[in-house]
Amino acid sequence: MEKIILSIMIFILLFSGCSFSSINSPSNTEDMKKETEQQEIIVNQKYSFGPAADLSIIDDKTKKELQEVLNKLGDVPKNTISFNGIEVRAQEDGAIVIDLFIRNGYSCEIYNIDSKLDIIVNEELVASGDFFFSKEEFGVLTSNMSRPWSIMYYPENIKNKEIKLENYIIKSTYQYEF
Repeated sequence: MEKIILSIMIFILLFSGCSFSSINSPSNTEDMKKETEQQEIIVNQKYSFGPAADLSIIDDKTKKELQEVLNKLGDVPKNTISFNGIEVRAQEDGAIVIDLFIRNGYSCEIYNIDSKLDIIVNEELVASGDFFFSKEEFGVLTSNMSRPWSIMYYPENIKNKEIKLENYIIKSTYQYEF
């Protein structure tokens, strides 16, 4: 009888010990994370180019890069127009060019967007400018759609030339037609 009980206990210890060890092993945890990441569904966010864009000079690599950046932003925030930076460049004359996505979170098409865009770094105003995105040039932005665009802050619009634009946000006020 003791041999049977001892055999059962050894079997239970071996079985539970192996299970416990395999569940907590780092390689198994990493494998599980990889499986979960692979199972996540990437939702392609929608974007379009405006009527003034020359599509013949926009290559597939650029389109793919834009799509990847936009997907990382996630869904378009509801009931707002958002301005999300893609890239920033300094010009030789001291101007700053920002490539950005303009995103329509409203349930209707919008156009003739009149906006004031402030560039903020660590709660400090770096640049401020007024921008008008006309229906003729920028086009109509449908609901839940994003559009890549470039804006320029001229030297006279730059309030602080010493701050590096690494972690900036774009604060906006705007009016639009629909």
